[in-house]
Amino acid sequence: MSEFLLNEIVEDEIEFSNSFYSGIFALVQEYEANKGAEITEEGIIQEKSLEKLFLYNSNPKVSSFAADCLSEKFVLSPLWEKNEIKVTEPLDNYKSDVDSVLLHLKRVKIHQHLLEIQEQLKNPELSEEQTMEVLKELKELKDIENSLAKVIGIVVLK
Repeated sequence: MSEFLLNEIVEDEIEFSNSFYSGIFALVQEYEANKGAEITEEGIIQEKSLEKLFLYNSNPKVSSFAADCLSEKFVLSPLWEKNEIKVTEPLDNYKSDVDSVLLHLKRVKIHQHLLEIQEQLKNPELSEEQTMEVLKELKELKDIENSLAKVIGIVVLK
């Protein structure tokens, strides 16, 4: 899953504006590049799970974040099972959750690009032809943003 996410994020040139999440992304990239292998001070190659990389990270913010992500937030009452009520587990939905997060990231990137293009329109030195090109690009991006929003199930007001 991490390899898939990395490929999608890199391919779409998505950058994290939050330095903490950017650092997390860099750790995952490094992990995947080394295929989980780590060279110890003694020169021994040791395999390390992604989970352990984060849980035992030297940065306490990273290890705390990992512990929070990996811990179960809720415990189901035994009554649910006793009454034969099926409750969806988080792992049952991971594929759709990952797709949803990626679509949100892509929509945010497109929205940021839209804002940059709108700034271009404020340039008084743009010729009429350049203005029309910028407006065409703006419309195409707006259509893509609206399509993504529709798939995600959100409404874009502007």
